[in-house]
Amino acid sequence: MSWLATIPLLLFAVVLAFGPGYAMGWALRVPARLRVFYAPLLTFALVAVSAIVLGKTGIPWSLISFVPVAAVLVAAAAGVMHLVGRRWPSAVPDASSEAAENWAGNTVPLAWPVIGAVLGGFLTLHATEDMVFGPEAFSQTLDNSYHMNAIRWIQEHGDASSLTMGAVSAADQQPAFYPAGWHDFVYLIYNTTGTSIATATIVMILLVAGIIWPCSLVAMCLSIPHLRRLQALAIPALTCGFFAFPGLLLFWGVLFPNLLGYALLPAFVALLSHMIQLLARREYSFVLSLSLTILVGLGGLALVHPNAVVSAAVFAVPMLLGGVVQVLRTRGASTRERLVGTGVLVALIAGCVAAWSVLRPSQEASELWTSIMSEGEAVYQFLFLGLENANPLGGNFAPAYLVGFLALWGVGYLLYKRRNLWLIGSWMLVGYMWIVAASVPRGDFRLLMVGPWYTDHFRLAALVVFPSVLLAGIGLGGAVEGLFVRIMHYIPREKHAKVAPAMMGAAMVLVLAVAGLSSRTPAMHDATLEVAKRYQVTPTSDILNQDEMNVINEIPKIVPKDDVIVNNPWDGSAYIYALADRHLTSYHFEFQTSPKYAAILNDLKDARTNPEVCREVNQYKAHWYVHLENQGNFGPSEQKNYDGLVAAIDTDVLTPVYSSGPMTLYRISACDNN
Repeated sequence: MSWLATIPLLLFAVVLAFGPGYAMGWALRVPARLRVFYAPLLTFALVAVSAIVLGKTGIPWSLISFVPVAAVLVAAAAGVMHLVGRRWPSAVPDASSEAAENWAGNTVPLAWPVIGAVLGGFLTLHATEDMVFGPEAFSQTLDNSYHMNAIRWIQEHGDASSLTMGAVSAADQQPAFYPAGWHDFVYLIYNTTGTSIATATIVMILLVAGIIWPCSLVAMCLSIPHLRRLQALAIPALTCGFFAFPGLLLFWGVLFPNLLGYALLPAFVALLSHMIQLLARREYSFVLSLSLTILVGLGGLALVHPNAVVSAAVFAVPMLLGGVVQVLRTRGASTRERLVGTGVLVALIAGCVAAWSVLRPSQEASELWTSIMSEGEAVYQFLFLGLENANPLGGNFAPAYLVGFLALWGVGYLLYKRRNLWLIGSWMLVGYMWIVAASVPRGDFRLLMVGPWYTDHFRLAALVVFPSVLLAGIGLGGAVEGLFVRIMHYIPREKHAKVAPAMMGAAMVLVLAVAGLSSRTPAMHDATLEVAKRYQVTPTSDILNQDEMNVINEIPKIVPKDDVIVNNPWDGSAYIYALADRHLTSYHFEFQTSPKYAAILNDLKDARTNPEVCREVNQYKAHWYVHLENQGNFGPSEQKNYDGLVAAIDTDVLTPVYSSGPMTLYRISACDNN
């Protein structure tokens, strides 16, 4: 398949990502000027909640079942707004243009950030295509077996609910919570278009990195007070200059739900920014609409990945603290209005602290990672955005000096102008979290501070991009505008009216040119090539090499659909469920193998003398064993659990059916006549 062939799939994904959310935005009275930029956040709330509803009713998940449930939810939201409007007219805004003006955080014309998003999104999309190697490729990482198998699970069971999705990797497939927003949407692409699971995943990656991410930043641009036009142009345009997002999340893990959650993050934070400004301006008729939109967006963010909620909370705390000061200083406000506004913001701050305290994985899961550099080096890498050095990409990569310098310039600009200082606070707070994860050894302090991110510096490195791109855009736009103003000083005043449009056009081109150049740095190029290696099937691939793929491609021709294949998931065979649509004894590398297969796993070599082995083989139709190689030596302490399988290879218990190099699919022939 060529990249051109994915265009219809991507267009379908765009319509699906924006259509339902736009309708929900209309129902919630989100201003038309802003509605499209909040649509993806609201769409994923509708998708994830609809999947839960359909899971409870037993109706299979599909586009046909999703649309009516989403329509009911949109109608319910519209009904609430209508009823409240009839009872308390002052609590609900009308559909006039005044609503759009009052919700906006600034007066920047829409075209400026949109143009920036088009350039930044296109270049990010192009870079992402290079990272994922091809439209039929898949990430050669252990976690990806879960993400791809989850799509097959939804197809087989019809259940896409986040309340049960953990069954994919649980012993005996017991239902358990796992945020399924990503998987629900990928399945809609896969099921509706008829493409493969791998291609549907690639299309989703392109949608998130190249379209949703810059779109969310447009929403953020329109919410920041006093933002200048060139700055609004520069922020989404500079998305192409950062590798850590989306690159690190496509390399490490792989962390697809985090990728989506972080892409939606700016839109959610923008809603909180609007809330602060409405409270400060005492425009209470918009508070209900905005509050409901925040709640819907929060639900969507949580069901994509709870870690995105914690990340939003950490970023938002300085903004909300600044909002408290702003509300208390509001001129003409009564004491009651100040107390109410402050109370709302303090409650939001408390909610952020609670999210950081509560939404964290188990201590065991959070202590897998430790420091990888000194504190001084971590500070340097943070300031100059050499975040990709804090990971196992291999080798040293040059920091992103251009966007790092622009971010520092943005800090200086805000300090000089004495405006939006909370942005500096958010940048420093998120950066501090990354520095802790990258440089502080294991211990209680590390666990307390960065436990919600599994103490994983990769997740936090990607998060650092959000405040950094805001500051870099502010720095670039401010610098170019300053240059424009200085040049105008040397031009006679009577010629300003004629020269100003041309100068503004030149300034706009300069901003876009610098943003474009930021994507062509050696750091971006080298890191992109390293990520692409993770999406290629080669003779030396870590998870599945070419011989192993040859075996997997033959499995559907040999193994009946109802049969089960005995496997060791650490050798890459967990991918068989997604790629070959055949059942396994172990679907994920962390899968706790069911006790019902105990005799097979432990005593397969004794199948001719131990009747319990053949009883399990025949009862569960586990007539096959696939032997692949664990090239990356993953899970060394777990391999003893599968020694019984390896021991059977040189016995007459197994009959080779298909081989490619040393990789072999066997028939457990000793049990054929039992």
